[in-house]
Amino acid sequence: MTDLATFLGENGSVHFVRLEEGSTKLAYVIEDEAVPKVDERIDRVRTGDGPTDALKAFGAINRRLAEDNGVAEITELGRGAQIIQFPGKAAIEEKGYSHVTQEGSLDGEVIMVGGPKDLVPVHLQAGANRYNCVAARPTAKALAEYLFTGQVRVFGTGKWIRGETGTWSLDRFQIRRFEPLDDRPLSQVLEELRAMPDTEWHTSEDIWAELDILRNGPSELH
Repeated sequence: MTDLATFLGENGSVHFVRLEEGSTKLAYVIEDEAVPKVDERIDRVRTGDGPTDALKAFGAINRRLAEDNGVAEITELGRGAQIIQFPGKAAIEEKGYSHVTQEGSLDGEVIMVGGPKDLVPVHLQAGANRYNCVAARPTAKALAEYLFTGQVRVFGTGKWIRGETGTWSLDRFQIRRFEPLDDRPLSQVLEELRAMPDTEWHTSEDIWAELDILRNGPSELH
């Protein structure tokens, strides 16, 4: 409903009235003075020239419909005339979009945990990327302890969708387990290693060189 409200715009003049037929139909009323603006907004979305927020909302509605294997439309009450269609699953099939489901992992900062469903929404932020995930309640509760407190790595199953340009984007990721990541600077970790008694690190004169040997092996002299 939020996406539809954004799609229509004119929030102060659009009023949602009721749900009909098992929540398959949503009725709303637009105040007379706002009708031309809403009509123009819908027309511009139809031609791909609409406001950014309306286009994003249109895409979000279609993605949700595609997930439910459905389509939708806005019609004028009484006449039944179609105002605009949300093709949903039909658009993906028509354009040859595809998706794959595979096991994997994601790294990021937990920025949101919450929701009433058994699979709780969990959002991760990794730089400019934001990942929409879900997790069972026990896992979500454990992840909530790391909210805004550092990086985690989550493991689970992701659904990736190929877009019109051929690029792949993550649509959904179900988290099975996670582990916190150590985001301390390497220099701090090395100093802590050096401070450990009864270890070779404690007496090492060049700990960086020791690490390089461990990573790349000893250098050969010719």
